[in-house]
Amino acid sequence: MSVYDSNFDWVIDTALRVLFDKGADIFTFALYYDHESYGVCAYADTRGNSLATARQFNAFQAARFHEALAAKDLEKASSWAKVPERSYSIGDFTHKHLGWVDIKAPNNSAPFYLAMLNALLRNADRIAALSRDPDSLVFCSNGKRDEVEFTWRYRAG
Repeated sequence: MSVYDSNFDWVIDTALRVLFDKGADIFTFALYYDHESYGVCAYADTRGNSLATARQFNAFQAARFHEALAAKDLEKASSWAKVPERSYSIGDFTHKHLGWVDIKAPNNSAPFYLAMLNALLRNADRIAALSRDPDSLVFCSNGKRDEVEFTWRYRAG
């Protein structure tokens, strides 16, 4: 057990209660550490919002990709060559800042982020219960380097 488990489980519990009360259909669920405000909270997105946000990004991405190709800049083109099927832009998620808890990640943050990931894994079945299509459910979490550093599909059990 990690010293963080009860805090992260509380965040997820609180988020699930809010989402259940709203009748939310979860497509993407994130546990997020805000390194500026020193806190952890959950975010959740719906399929409709995620796909709409991804379409907007893909249109923007396609324009940059073709501009880079026209300029014969393969390095820049390769940076725009990804076509996501869903949005991982946490700030654009439908449900934000759920279950906030004040907590500061230590300098040796590997155990902190591992505890966040384990909290998602430990609560995965409960989160999936709020998805009409659990096979499409994706979890994500930030890490020390990126806002969305870890992503994976739900696996029952």
